[in-house]
Amino acid sequence: MTDYLLFVLLPVIIALYAFGLGWLVLRFLGLRERPLLTYQDFTRQTATVLAAGILLNYIIVLVVKHIQTSLILGSVLAIAGVLLALTVDRRLLFANIHLRRSDWARTGFALLMALLLFVPILSLPLYDWDARSIWFFHGKMIYYAGTLGPEAGWNIQTAQFSHVDYPKLVPVMAAQLTIAAGYWNESLPKASLALLLIPALLLLSAEIKRDLPSLFLILMLVFVNDDELWNGYMDGYLALFTGLALLAFARFMAAKEHPDLLMFLAFAGILPALKNEGIVAALILVGLAVVIFLFGRLRTVLTRRQWLAAGVLLLLVVVLPTLLWQIDRTQMGLKNDLALGSQSSMARLTERLSDGTGWFIFKSVLEQIDVSLFVLTLLLVYGIYSRKALEVPATYAILSGIAYLAGMILVYFMTPHDVGWHIGSSVNRTMLTVNTCFFIAGYLMMIGYSSSGDTREARHSASTNRSQ
Repeated sequence: MTDYLLFVLLPVIIALYAFGLGWLVLRFLGLRERPLLTYQDFTRQTATVLAAGILLNYIIVLVVKHIQTSLILGSVLAIAGVLLALTVDRRLLFANIHLRRSDWARTGFALLMALLLFVPILSLPLYDWDARSIWFFHGKMIYYAGTLGPEAGWNIQTAQFSHVDYPKLVPVMAAQLTIAAGYWNESLPKASLALLLIPALLLLSAEIKRDLPSLFLILMLVFVNDDELWNGYMDGYLALFTGLALLAFARFMAAKEHPDLLMFLAFAGILPALKNEGIVAALILVGLAVVIFLFGRLRTVLTRRQWLAAGVLLLLVVVLPTLLWQIDRTQMGLKNDLALGSQSSMARLTERLSDGTGWFIFKSVLEQIDVSLFVLTLLLVYGIYSRKALEVPATYAILSGIAYLAGMILVYFMTPHDVGWHIGSSVNRTMLTVNTCFFIAGYLMMIGYSSSGDTREARHSASTNRSQ
């Protein structure tokens, strides 16, 4: 009974810890400069603070290295953040929020999804290969060494099979949870996944409504990823947070509000800390967003101070964690087994472009994204037939998916491993992010089509009333 209580309480305590860290920083970056008005504003803000807090905790560990010391330092900062939230900033956090019946439904949805996902996360032990032998094996190494530094054994030859160069966000959280609990087993470390899901479910619950697009969103974003959200692999979380970052960007494009831009950056920042493919995803999302901001004449929608705050958060939660881990990797001599960009990888690319391997790669990839491509094509054709414009957020999601797809195909062309083995063991997971981008694009197209239809009806009604 004590263990089960610990499983429930630890993620809650760590969530408060993450909230305190996140609020301590984001309050100074202008996350909320006026009181919240809706429950959806509250859930979006809380999701942003938690996501940023998770990354700030990771940064503390990357700098301090020693887990117990980082927990003590982080706890002091988190307590300061929570006290600020409950005292000085209380009006900004809790005042003027009006709960509606739909808000209770959103809360119920979040709790139901948490129950459906948390039960297998916390009850099933680690048994799948990547979960047991990579991500949580790294967590175990950190736990027993008490540090993220070289003392954890990253250079030991017998540990090289586990890709010791991979990012360490989830392994670090798993080690912190188990050090706080006082023991390691094959279930408790997975509570780190539950912590990651809390901001995700909060943001998702703020997005849903009682309509067909919302049902489509839930089915495609949560249930398509299925066991990838509880088996200990990172691919489902990479896809989920990519989708949520796309939703946050769409929210910013619609409302042009500073907190929505910070929300986008906080969720995009999670991606490179999850796994190496997340670096590609974050570069694509942020890079395309910058292009849209520059060429879409959006520089005037925020003040100079707000753009500066967004730049600070970009450097803090997107760039800094990756940069710190890359420095550690270089100092410890940890190298990625793919060796992408090397002379040999370029030679393999040239060879496979001419020997027919490309057909096998394209066929294998298309088999994994055929459903999302079909849905996307169907909605595009409907939009063209109905003369409905394809709005910027949907276009952004489509381009993100295409760019990420191109990146993964390039990896398969350049891999030093047998192509058949590499694709057979990974393509169903690497394509989750592509599918998510296309499904999010479909959701945004459905929303855009319905709103454009409502606008035309309103205009027609107004013109009819004027003629009468």
